[in-house]
Amino acid sequence: MDNFLNALNISARRMPEPREGDDEWNLNSKTGVKWRREGDDFMSKVEIEDEEEELAGKKQTEEEALQSMQGADTDNLVLEAASELEGKLREVLKLNPKHAAALTTYANLLMEFSDDFEGAEVFLKRAVEEHPDYPPALASYARLLRDFHRDADRAKSMLARAIQAGPDHPIVEEVRNEPEW
Repeated sequence: MDNFLNALNISARRMPEPREGDDEWNLNSKTGVKWRREGDDFMSKVEIEDEEEELAGKKQTEEEALQSMQGADTDNLVLEAASELEGKLREVLKLNPKHAAALTTYANLLMEFSDDFEGAEVFLKRAVEEHPDYPPALASYARLLRDFHRDADRAKSMLARAIQAGPDHPIVEEVRNEPEW
């Protein structure tokens, strides 16, 4: 097959020069090869299509690489933000160890970025003990009971408390609507 393509390429280059401004495909009646002038070179239709395919492949590869790099940059930004948030939450908890939102957010951070469910449970227990009607703590604790402990009964009970405390709270709605229930 390569020999055939090489023969097409050679015969395309030996064709007579087309008329000026002629950008239509020409047909070599002896070889049956379609050709046209591309810049200072004569190219067969096969050569041009091969080049176009190669360029399209390179473009796609470059776009995929760029998307991958952007994804990596985004991931790094998220990790940096999570690290900064962790530091801020520690500061808040030093000033007020019973702060409901800080306890709950820190627990969610531990679950999401560290897979530290045991550490998260410590913070969620404190949040629920100090603020028994705080919907985000109840909903997050329900999720932990369901996903980490696999205790469906306790998880559903905790979710019911969250719904009772804040039926329209966005975090309660998010947890309530998860397909895992």
